[in-house]
Amino acid sequence: MIDRTRTYDDDMSAAQPSEEYVRALERALCTTLEMPRLCMQKRCRRARRCKGDPAECRALAETILTPEVIEGATLFLSQKIEGGSFDKVVAMSADGLEAFTLWVTHIAPSPPEHTMPTDTR
Repeated sequence: MIDRTRTYDDDMSAAQPSEEYVRALERALCTTLEMPRLCMQKRCRRARRCKGDPAECRALAETILTPEVIEGATLFLSQKIEGGSFDKVVAMSADGLEAFTLWVTHIAPSPPEHTMPTDTR
């Protein structure tokens, strides 16, 4: 039997993601943007991922990063979650992906240089 007492608004409210889900996505975005490297909270820097308030982290990201960087990270993360391909992200926003890639390569640590030990005889 069809429930005719339900409305479109009822269906829309049921489709809203939970607060925990939204918070987890914000944390994932902050981690994707490498924001824990700039975070003032020691637990975020140690874990190398957002462990604090993702809203504060996102506010900082929106203050210091261009919209293209955030757009590129958001597209990259959404395609990663959905199992999409890298080519699809490039097709959606090549400029955003390029800006995001430049940011990540700029802020990510470079690998340590390995040097050969010298003989000090």
